[in-house]
Parts: sequence; C-alpha cells; structure tokens
Amino acid sequence: QESLAAPALYQILRLNVELGNLTNATAALQEIFAADRDLRFGDRSLLLLGQKLITAGQPADARAILAGFNQKFGEQSPLRPQLELALARSYIQEKNWLGALDQYQHWLAKFPTNELRPSAEFNYAWLHYQAGRDSNAFTLFTNFLARHPTNELAPRAQFWLGDFYYRQNDMLAAEKAYQHLFQNPNWAAKPLAFQARMMAVRATFARQAYGQAAYYITNLIV
Repeated sequence: QESLAAPALYQILRLNVELGNLTNATAALQEIFAADRDLRFGDRSLLLLGQKLITAGQPADARAILAGFNQKFGEQSPLRPQLELALARSYIQEKNWLGALDQYQHWLAKFPTNELRPSAEFNYAWLHYQAGRDSNAFTLFTNFLARHPTNELAPRAQFWLGDFYYRQNDMLAAEKAYQHLFQNPNWAAKPLAFQARMMAVRATFARQAYGQAAYYITNLIV
C-alpha cells in the first residue's frame, strides 16, 4: 500500500487537472506530500498543478503553489528548469513584462546548456518587444536566428524582423526579411511563409514596386 499510494494519488491529481477540478487536484497534491516519503512524485505533481493554474488564468495562485517547490526540493529536482519557466509564464499571464523579463534573464544565466534554452531565448526577445524595447528585441531575435537557424521558432523570429522593418517604414528591408522567410526551403511550406509573402506584397506596394508585388501575388496564387 505504501509503495502504490503515491503513484495512485499522482494519477488522481492528473485526472483532476484534466477535468479542471483544481480544488481536488490541490487536495491530491497535499496527500502526495504526506504519502510520498521519497518525493518521487512531489516535484512533477507540484509543477503540473502550477502549470494548470497558469493556463486557467490564476497566475498568482500558481506562484503560491510553485513557491513550495523551493521548500521541498531546492535545486535538486531535474524539473527545476521547467519550474522556473512556469514562474516566468505566470508573469506573462498578468502582462507583467518586466517581471517576466527578470525571470527569463535569471533562467538564461542559470541554465546555459538546458534543452529548453532556444524557447527561453525566443520568449526573452519577445518580452523585450512587449515591454517596448524594440531595439533590444531586434538584437535578440537576430542573435536567435544566428544561433538556432533550424529551430521551430526561427520562422517566427524572422517574421518579427520583417515586422520590425515594416513598422520603421523601411519597406525594402522589410521585403527582404519576409522574402528570406518564404524563400527558405525549410520554411516555405509553413503557414507563416504565406503570411510573409503577403506582407512582402504590402511592402512592395508601399514603395511602389508594383511589378515585384505582382510577381509575389502570382507565385502565391500558383
């Protein structure tokens, strides 16, 4: 019974998280801490509930739950990087861009080789944009593309660069940035590539390069 209690309670917690019953999920978490003497399921249970609270629009409650991670597990849990990213997302949920930026900056310094780093770098750049720091975001997205050219987030970073130039009214640079996206054979089939082509059309119209705009539209239709 002692060996099976913790995994059974973990499954109960997972089911309640899936059902959106956060009250019962929280109760299951407390029972896990009481039954799981070796803390085999505590860290993953706490992280799972915290992540669910964030997606349920309860970021402050999520932080209160996740704060218990430090007391129970300290730096020892292999889930520590995920926990700290979840804390950062709780600030994003509140649109507290500066709070989220601090969390991501701390995470990037602390976990330089973690497999989640590309995603963290992308979000760190995006948060600079949300905080109104366009020049910082531009540098970070450019660096992201240099370091992670084949990452799944690379097309989004490239699209952002096109938007940056477009907002600056530098239509030729915007066209080239969008063009780089939809002409890249690794990205050409992605939905974002079609959006990039349409934005290239808008950029060429804005600079009155109507022949080039017609070329882009023709290729989009074909």
